Amino acid sequence: MNRLLAELLAEIEGEDPVPVPEAETLLGSTDGTATDEQTLGGEGLHEVRDEVVLVCLDEILLLLIASREGACGKQLLGDVQRLFGTELSPGTVYPHLNDLAEEGAVEVNELTRRKMYTLAEPRAELAAVDRRVNRLLVFALLVKRLSVASADRAAPEAVGRE
Repeated sequence: MNRLLAELLAEIEGEDPVPVPEAETLLGSTDGTATDEQTLGGEGLHEVRDEVVLVCLDEILLLLIASREGACGKQLLGDVQRLFGTELSPGTVYPHLNDLAEEGAVEVNELTRRKMYTLAEPRAELAAVDRRVNRLLVFALLVKRLSVASADRAAPEAVGRE
């Protein structure tokens, strides 16, 4: 898989890379008050469709919790909205957090008016997320390769029809 990933990355290396700032820049302060200027040059990842965020929501939540070294649901909702332009309802996010807690991925510390979520075993959880992200990356790069190959094959036909 590493060889395939390296080949695919080399193939698309010529494209303009998307600058990805550090987590602190993306998230802003630890109280969740990032400004638009603090998220990817003010643009966030606002072109990500809601369906993609929902498919990867567990991984996103785990990474956000790890980046903040613990977070409450309201912070996580705000982070997802700022980063992806997706306004998920608490009724979507909290069941995912509850499932992650039941699976033992996160620990819940109940405070007076909110719950704080932390990773139960940070190294193990981040390693699992890393494996899932690698699979998604390989999938995305394979789709990109197919897309480029299809466009290359379609281009001569289009020229011949003119």
